[in-house]
Amino acid sequence: MKLLHVLLVVLVALSSSAATAATVDMEGYAPQGGTTVENGTTRIFGDFALYVGHGHYTDSADASVGNTRPDNGTDWLSVDSYDAIRLRSVAGTPFSIASFDATELSLNYSGRNDITATGFLAGGGQISQIFYTDLVPRDFETFYFSDLWTGLTSVYFHGGNRIAFDNIVVDLNPVPLPAALPMFGAGLGLFSLFGWWRRRRFVAA
Repeated sequence: MKLLHVLLVVLVALSSSAATAATVDMEGYAPQGGTTVENGTTRIFGDFALYVGHGHYTDSADASVGNTRPDNGTDWLSVDSYDAIRLRSVAGTPFSIASFDATELSLNYSGRNDITATGFLAGGGQISQIFYTDLVPRDFETFYFSDLWTGLTSVYFHGGNRIAFDNIVVDLNPVPLPAALPMFGAGLGLFSLFGWWRRRRFVAA
């Protein structure tokens, strides 16, 4: 009977599992007061990996920050080419994406103000959404995805040259339980209750 109780506890734990929220915050790679040079590199942010074809992680204390570069008080990533930055989970677990921050990089920005996000779905197929910046340089905006952006294997961001990114908010999707498991758990509960009733009846006799 103890085994039944253990199984019930496991079932409850599984059924109550929730998505794990995370933010790809661009922190941890830029040297103090400086920038990195990224050429086809992949950096790890917790459970997520971000590929950059060509760009720079910039520390919030860089001398140019606040003068000619964005200043949101944290590190950020600038992209210096039209090559997409590519986000995926490290373990290959499907994930959802909620939002990201972006802005034109500098005062003399004259590039495109559209950012196209393309999501690749775990079940096959793609989803895309276009975002438009306000053409106010160095002023991060937050852009939100629709609720359809779930069950993803990767997300590509295609934007204009010299766009800065920060704070990509994502969720690892929990593995769905088979539909029969809740019924199985209910059956175990009834079986356990019946066993308790039989023991009580036996003692009373």
